[in-house]
Amino acid sequence: MSSITRTIQIRASFSKRGRAEAAVAAVVEAGISPSSVDLEHGVPPETRGREGRFVWRVLVAIVLWSIAGAVPGAAFGWLLAETIGPKGTAGLVVQVVCWTIVGHLVAGMLAGYALLADRSAEEMPPDRPVSLLTVRNVPEGDVQRVRRLLKATGPLDIRIDHA
Repeated sequence: MSSITRTIQIRASFSKRGRAEAAVAAVVEAGISPSSVDLEHGVPPETRGREGRFVWRVLVAIVLWSIAGAVPGAAFGWLLAETIGPKGTAGLVVQVVCWTIVGHLVAGMLAGYALLADRSAEEMPPDRPVSLLTVRNVPEGDVQRVRRLLKATGPLDIRIDHA
């Protein structure tokens, strides 16, 4: 009976050349063969994955805040219908529906603008090229150990590819 071995490849990108070289030294010192380690400098950053996660996070926040904003809008519409009118069921429905829409739109727009205007964290990768470290043929038992070693050196991103 033959056992199937899987090839595992770990990729880490670094914004600073020194951090990438420190990661190579840490991985080789941990017992990974130097022939399995590749380091490239000046590689264009992979932007699609990080941009997609950022856009998804903004979209979810906008939808949730829109739903949350509809509730106070409906309550305000009910309050207006009860106090200043118009009286009757039709007046109540018109006020509640109109103010629900207003609350929904205002809350969603404010949430979207707040997230897009926040510059406290780097959401997108740098425009400048990065250093890309690739560790090939990592045994399955060593994957988490190598990942921890790489994470300790401060990468922008770590990807584990199972072949």
